[in-house]
Amino acid sequence: GKTLIHPSQVGPCNTIFSPDPETVAFARKTIEAFELPENKGKGVLKVDGRMVEILHAEIARRTVAIADAIAELEKAS
Repeated sequence: GKTLIHPSQVGPCNTIFSPDPETVAFARKTIEAFELPENKGKGVLKVDGRMVEILHAEIARRTVAIADAIAELEKAS
């Protein structure tokens, strides 16, 4: 987060603190991989050639939730 003193700072700060599209896309892939029936109970998987652990799936869920919340706010304004 950030404390802002002028409305013109909101846009740049939102951009800086928002997850980038590549991060969100990889987060979605990570979540999908861990939700596949054949991966149930596994603690480590490979996603796009990268090793990801179950804790990364939780981080991915938070990342996607943040991105979705930002998208909803932008749609409303």
